[in-house]
Amino acid sequence: MRSLAGALAAAALIAAAPAADGGTRFSVERGISAAMESAANFLEHSSYANVQEGPESLYAEGDAGRQTVAVRFTSSADGRRTGVEVVYRRRPSPLYPAPDDARIERSLARSLEEAILTARNGSEGAAPGSRDLAPIPEGPRRPLDAAIVIGVPEYRDLPPVATAKRDVRAFRAIVEKALGVDAANVLTLDENVTAADMERAVEKWLPAHASAGSQVYFYFSGHAVRRKDGEAVLLGWAADPLDPGSGGLPISKLSRLLHALPRSEHVLFLDACTANGLNPATLTALNPRSSAVFAATGSSRPALSDGERGHGFFSERVFSGLRGEARGADGRVTSGSLRRYLARTVPEDSGARQAPYFFGADDLVLFSTDAARAPQR
Repeated sequence: MRSLAGALAAAALIAAAPAADGGTRFSVERGISAAMESAANFLEHSSYANVQEGPESLYAEGDAGRQTVAVRFTSSADGRRTGVEVVYRRRPSPLYPAPDDARIERSLARSLEEAILTARNGSEGAAPGSRDLAPIPEGPRRPLDAAIVIGVPEYRDLPPVATAKRDVRAFRAIVEKALGVDAANVLTLDENVTAADMERAVEKWLPAHASAGSQVYFYFSGHAVRRKDGEAVLLGWAADPLDPGSGGLPISKLSRLLHALPRSEHVLFLDACTANGLNPATLTALNPRSSAVFAATGSSRPALSDGERGHGFFSERVFSGLRGEARGADGRVTSGSLRRYLARTVPEDSGARQAPYFFGADDLVLFSTDAARAPQR
């Protein structure tokens, strides 16, 4: 099911019109009108009920009354429309007893802003306030390596993850160019990804694309939760908030499936709230000498974005680190140099509100142009 955020974003693409000087200009009036029309159409043809459309606002209830969303114009003193205000409310659930409605409102409203920027700049995936990243360096080809890249931008019964789509695109681009993985050996999942989809990807697709001696990458951007037994679970889009941990892939199961691959190295990046569910006990199936696990947080603190970046604090620094900012003195990006880089930059960026988690080996070479990471044959 499309989200209201997606509807607003799609509509906003027509808001940036060519200017006479060859640049672009943004018509606020046109953009708002298009966004409201698209939002109304979306709400009327989705699971939302009680859709009320007025001359200046929309209101709808959805998800059996557990959430409401309203879209209103904001106006200047002279009555001209100056923006769109999005109001989102969700009733508490056992999984999210105190949902951060303000954050969700910002996420929905920024869909319009980001789409405008995309149309204006002609570059998909940019976002206001994001750091200027260096071009992706090109590494040697690694035909034996493979990657699974998963993003869950929308959930049936949980708040959306606004950055997930961009996260997936950014990481795939780095995997294919800097890390040298062939495009045919990269699997991307970012539409209504279920727990079964994730499990099949690792259990069925990966063995067919990763060879002995390969380096395997697993990237996830979405929600995670800590089960009652203390284990972290990566949640698929159909996860049930009344049954935390259902509809997801447990970390211990992911570890066992990766361990079953013949003589391979495993590098995991988990941009999700893992709520103390990542620890050596849940990762016991992975060999700490041939694996590296990077997570946005291993504590009870959430994985954060400041609302002004195109990615969360963790993923943005993973991407910049793999582009070369995490190079060590020898010029290579290793699991150890990336660990140290993330341990320094993520707390700095987040104002000490977030600290990443790491498990495994420090000496896995992730990026290098020298003979230490020569092309595979």
